[in-house]
Amino acid sequence: MKTTYQNRYGDTIIFEHISENKIRMTGYNFEWMRYAYENDYSEAYRLYKQDCDLLEEPDMNLLVEEPTQSRIRSLTLEEFKKEVHKEYFYKNPNLRKYASLVKSDPTDLYMVDPSGGPYITKHTDLGRYFDDKKVRKISKIEFDNLSIIFTLNQ
Repeated sequence: MKTTYQNRYGDTIIFEHISENKIRMTGYNFEWMRYAYENDYSEAYRLYKQDCDLLEEPDMNLLVEEPTQSRIRSLTLEEFKKEVHKEYFYKNPNLRKYASLVKSDPTDLYMVDPSGGPYITKHTDLGRYFDDKKVRKISKIEFDNLSIIFTLNQ
């Protein structure tokens, strides 16, 4: 199955099923492609947890209070991911040292955006480009020569 999409610069982007759970995208100028990798929080979170474990008294700039449970705890990984960027952008130094340890994972593409579009990330539903209204959510993005291969959730 194949479909086309005309982007804002007039390029004809082609989406073609190459297997049941893979779609190839072609038709864009590869030289003007923007792309980004998934963030790797492992080192930043490891250091954050280590610092929390070494605290001699509670530091409410690093910890979370749960009054209903009468306890203070460190951030979960998901909370940390949100807070480390919020703290960084608002220039609050409490978590800023951890933000500088967040790195890109060059083995895990998160987003592609050919000049003129379409902007596509993991979890995007490519079904919007096909007429059958079938859901086609992306779980993985890979470069393959001058095309992009999207692996879909099963």
